[in-house]
Amino acid sequence: MHRNGTNRGLIWGLVATVLLPVALAVVLALGALLAALGDAWGSAACHRIALVAGGLWAIAIVATTVLNAMAALDHRSRHRRRRRRRQRVPAALHSAATPRVADELRDRPS
Repeated sequence: MHRNGTNRGLIWGLVATVLLPVALAVVLALGALLAALGDAWGSAACHRIALVAGGLWAIAIVATTVLNAMAALDHRSRHRRRRRRRQRVPAALHSAATPRVADELRDRPS
């Protein structure tokens, strides 16, 4: 399967959107644990790491949304280019009694 940069970015964006909140919760829990044990430095470091992870999560959500829109527009434009034009049906075929008769008339060699 051919994967372009948009699809690759979309996959990474989805992974980051799902996994960053988990990492954020773990870091916040560790910071709370360190604060309860009296380690102010470790707690402050965990809170700063959580702040960075939260910012990255927000960026991942926005990037995933934008990449999803780009992929959808790319899919629409590819679909439009591949669309075949319908063949013109002669007027004699329009007056046929049933669609089956019209198909037989159309398939008959001229």
